[in-house]
Amino acid sequence: MVDEILAHRWANNKVEFLVKWNLGDTTWEPYTHCQDLEALDRYLEIQGVESIRRLPRKAAGLHMDARGMRVIRGSNPQGMRQNR
Repeated sequence: MVDEILAHRWANNKVEFLVKWNLGDTTWEPYTHCQDLEALDRYLEIQGVESIRRLPRKAAGLHMDARGMRVIRGSNPQGMRQNR
């Protein structure tokens, strides 16, 4: 089961999502594997877009800051969320 989507990346005209699974591992998955997930709906909302076509094409960075907060970098200034 999917816990959440952490980031995305574009390769040519296809998007992949960094999926965090409930067991803690992460994998890059194509949109076709994620299109029906509630986690994708939440990710799009956090990014401030209504469809994958509106996701930034620049690399979305993901790192931990000094306080252990996960920071998702992209065009959305609301991309900072706390670990759960």
